[in-house]
Amino acid sequence: LPDGAFVLHEGAPHLMQADSLLWWSNAGYVERNSRPPGVTTRLLTPPSLLGVLRTDWKPLVPLLHPSAHALRTV
Repeated sequence: LPDGAFVLHEGAPHLMQADSLLWWSNAGYVERNSRPPGVTTRLLTPPSLLGVLRTDWKPLVPLLHPSAHALRTV
């Protein structure tokens, strides 16, 4: 899945980013974990948007909440 896609992992929404999963909460991103290999997750992002995320699309607003930049991999 491309960066920017959301999945349900261990019962919570996570954003895919490079080799990480960023756990989303009402307070923003609260934890960064390595993407576990071979784990099945449920896609939350509409499939129609996956094609957009796979392109060189440049959003007009930042794609990531500021809290995502402060996290370290756990």
